[in-house]
Amino acid sequence: IEGRNLDQNYASDHYNMNQEFISTKEEYDTFISTRSALVTESTAKILGISNTGEDHKAMNIPVAGILKDFHRESLHKALGPVIFLAEQSPDYAHLYVRTTPGMEKQAQASLIKAWETLYPNRFLDAMWVSDILEKHYEAEQKQQLLFTLFSSLMLFLSALGIFGLVVHATQQRTKEIGIRKVLGASVSGIVAMLSKDFVKLVCLAIVIASPFAWWAMNQWLADFAYRIEIQWWMFVLAGLVALAVALLTVATQAIRAAVANPVNSLRDE
Repeated sequence: IEGRNLDQNYASDHYNMNQEFISTKEEYDTFISTRSALVTESTAKILGISNTGEDHKAMNIPVAGILKDFHRESLHKALGPVIFLAEQSPDYAHLYVRTTPGMEKQAQASLIKAWETLYPNRFLDAMWVSDILEKHYEAEQKQQLLFTLFSSLMLFLSALGIFGLVVHATQQRTKEIGIRKVLGASVSGIVAMLSKDFVKLVCLAIVIASPFAWWAMNQWLADFAYRIEIQWWMFVLAGLVALAVALLTVATQAIRAAVANPVNSLRDE
């Protein structure tokens, strides 16, 4: 974003660590201090670097250019200082290859063929960057699967419990429901009568659970250097979902009791 990239046409931009004249620490320090480097935005900010192409006291080497910040580790860790130096060496290390979308397999095959030609006796350990990134978040992916599984199970058991309670309540109030219908009560009125007590309990549960959920989520997010902030609407949305599930569960049995013939219920009594 500022300055220039490292260029082999500049003598200061690359070096060979195997050069014979480097024999002492003093010679090494002198040699290194003449090398140009690239730094990231956050590194430049930390070290107080504002201009490129000149020496800086914090580094004691000239900075050729400044790069945009990028994450080289998981989001658990904050951006740290990153400095690039070019080295001319017969050894190989890591190489990143960007491919044309849709041509990944062909590029991989060509890379393997070229490697076998250049380094027939050396092993090529090739990985997809997407696989490397996924490894950073394996624990979170497993947690997501477990939370989804157990949350779904808890939701099902809760709905089953509410269904059992509403069945019991309607059986106890069969005569009352029949009398109300005879006196002109509507189906919606009877459903509302049977639902309001359960709605109150669900709302109370939401009020009690929300502070604990907020605390637990903040504790988990504290492990990440970069994270979202817990917003109030998340708890409102979760509460509405829980309320909708409860109402749907109650309504199935309440409607059945409300539309039943009151003559049959009164006769049974």
